[in-house]
Amino acid sequence: MRVLIASLAVVAATLGLAQQHPGRATSLNPPPELAKSMDWAALSAGVALPKPATNAQRLARGLPLIKPKTPRRHSHRRGPYRRGSRVLAAPRAEPSPEPPVSKQCNIAVTSSPAGDQVGLLAAAFNRFGEYGAVVSTTNPNPLVVSFSYSLDSLDQLDLTAVNGPSAAQPFFGTAVGYASSSNDMSSTSSNYVIVVGTTQTPPGSPPSDEADNTFSQTTSIPVAAESAVWVYDPVTQALNIRWVNTDGTPVDLSILLCEQTDNDFLVATGNPALFTSTFGANCPAVTLTCVPPV
Repeated sequence: MRVLIASLAVVAATLGLAQQHPGRATSLNPPPELAKSMDWAALSAGVALPKPATNAQRLARGLPLIKPKTPRRHSHRRGPYRRGSRVLAAPRAEPSPEPPVSKQCNIAVTSSPAGDQVGLLAAAFNRFGEYGAVVSTTNPNPLVVSFSYSLDSLDQLDLTAVNGPSAAQPFFGTAVGYASSSNDMSSTSSNYVIVVGTTQTPPGSPPSDEADNTFSQTTSIPVAAESAVWVYDPVTQALNIRWVNTDGTPVDLSILLCEQTDNDFLVATGNPALFTSTFGANCPAVTLTCVPPV
């Protein structure tokens, strides 16, 4: 896959597709010398996942549900019960929300629209703290993610990287790309996000400068991040990215697999063609699919 991407990138450069924008970096990542060598295991030592507060969060981690509290009965010390006054009939109860479903899977990377499986996403970062390395189905270390969803709530999902490299940034999330001009994505912009390890951000919230992420941890370059960006299709098992802009507007993004400076990494953008012409990078479109763990 890397050879194919590299070959196509050379052709693209020869055809003059690279169009530099004044004041904007043309490389999707910073110079390699800015990336620190990270010992993720040492960084994660003693770090515990935040305690799940809801049953949905507990299901995502394979934990038992919280037992319902039994209401305490109070004795009536003031004598027998009094008959209450008559009231209007109560409104009909709304249908109960769908119960959450717990899911755990590997992530298959498939070329789009051809549909050829490239491999499984690896439980590893590149030198910039980004996800994107792809391994074969026989590799012993594909990434495992867990999440919970209900049929009436299939977006703004948090995915926990069960065997991710960094327990300090345990969510399979996104951060603003190094060469993006702002934190906002759109179908008329070449801005992009990268897929990284993050701390948790509230669903539906705009990009957070407070959320920790593995790209910033590695490069010391602050970028905003979001964790609850995933949209799940229980029929096709597809996982897609829906970013929330600074004004609260959600934007659906296309996912691409890039290779630059010997680093494979996933990006997502609102306009793949403009992204490619802007940065001169050949990044094939891919689909991420939840598949049973190997």
